[in-house]
Amino acid sequence: MLVLWAALKRWAVVVWAPFLLYGVAEVASGLFYNTGFNSFVIGEALEADRAEFMAYVTPTNVLLLLLAVVGVGGLAYAQWRCLRGVRRLPAFSFGCLFLLLGALGAAAVPPAKFNYAYLWPIGKPVTVAAKVDEALNYTNALLEQLSALPSPAEKPSTSDFVAPDSGVVVVFHLGESLRADRMSINGYARDTTPWLRQCPDVVNFPYCVSAAFSTCDAQPVILTNARRCLVGGERDMQPTTGSVFELFTKHGFPVYSFFWARRSLEVRFHKVVEMLAKASVDKFYADGLPLSSLPKMKQVLETHPGQNLLLYINNEGSHVPFQFFDRETAPFAPWAKDFSSPAAQAQEVNNAYDATVHYTDKFFREVAEILKGRPFVYFYVSDHGEVLGDGGKWGRGAFGEDNALYHKSPACMVGMFVICSPEFRQMHPHFAEAVQQLRAHSDMLVGHEHVFHTLLGLIGIRSPYYDSSLDLCSPDARPYEGAHPENYAPERAENVRDVGKN
Repeated sequence: MLVLWAALKRWAVVVWAPFLLYGVAEVASGLFYNTGFNSFVIGEALEADRAEFMAYVTPTNVLLLLLAVVGVGGLAYAQWRCLRGVRRLPAFSFGCLFLLLGALGAAAVPPAKFNYAYLWPIGKPVTVAAKVDEALNYTNALLEQLSALPSPAEKPSTSDFVAPDSGVVVVFHLGESLRADRMSINGYARDTTPWLRQCPDVVNFPYCVSAAFSTCDAQPVILTNARRCLVGGERDMQPTTGSVFELFTKHGFPVYSFFWARRSLEVRFHKVVEMLAKASVDKFYADGLPLSSLPKMKQVLETHPGQNLLLYINNEGSHVPFQFFDRETAPFAPWAKDFSSPAAQAQEVNNAYDATVHYTDKFFREVAEILKGRPFVYFYVSDHGEVLGDGGKWGRGAFGEDNALYHKSPACMVGMFVICSPEFRQMHPHFAEAVQQLRAHSDMLVGHEHVFHTLLGLIGIRSPYYDSSLDLCSPDARPYEGAHPENYAPERAENVRDVGKN
């Protein structure tokens, strides 16, 4: 500040004040959400739509922002008053002395532990610029990697159990932010999944560990033969082939994709979804709540009554700010209308989240209803969970870039189930055996990397990329052996006891 004052005089506060305002914003972010401005938070902010943005623009937050601006302005004015009588040369000399002492202190820090944040405020633009660059470029690098992968359809593969015009429908539903411990089918005290809990054909997997807390990191592990990332953000095993949908297309299952309207935007993180679904014959974008996509889905089924189909669903589900449910029939009230201060309104935020789970269960029921009479498989898995006050944290930004920390949290355990209709099971002994093996493995600890191979195993598609040890329809299936919360069980999770009884 002294160096700036000597150089700029009264204009020094114009340079200095933004650093103070940014510092206040970081403190507020830490207090409300237990997170800082890491690359994940910056990336989410850059791609937020109006609904998500407005969830944080509340009267309280606007008032706090105004108070912060007034407070920083007052402090800057006080500094100006204190320093206006200081002569330039002494100010410059003392400023240089303190800068030198700071540089010597930073030099004494071992290189492996050095952080530009030690050089506050000089290092702040450096660290922020690095986080913004990481947020902007990481997804582009991932997209380049996925686009360069060879198609799994290029190598010889077989499908011996489904005739070309059998009318089999495979529904693959990649959900959003659905935690396993918030589903009543897994023991949650609130009845958030009433239809699923009573469905006689469901094979439920209550112990599924998601690959990452970022959508664009989780999806390649689900839809390709990639393995998860655990250390330093690097994947243990890079994918060697593209999306599983390309194999289904090769073997007579044209893909029709059903997205939320936001997927039609040029949003960085969701370009990964589009890349993995590039085999789609057509893509539909639902306006409003997920149930609004059902007429288009029904139209596709009626237009192709005897054709084998793969319907890919990727809608918003339980994503922050937890607004995807019918407000007029919300089963849990009062619910939060925004996500401005989740710790202060923890009950309302949890009510809203549980309402989205209940609504998603209604979506499952409606899709199964329009499939009735056809041989079908409904495979659901969520991309990641959500942080709902666990350890005082709210929102996935609390993990920063630390995937290992995420895998110690119950938020990494996500919803996963498979429904196979009686018509499908009766078509061929292979399908009946596959469902039997699914049930035998339903209490196994599984992970996202099982999905690619289990989808192939269900239909009986064999490819050089298929691994029977990751196929839950195979007797060779092995459990997930990576990081996960110790002694995890949905019915023992803290929020099941504390929130579900209110």
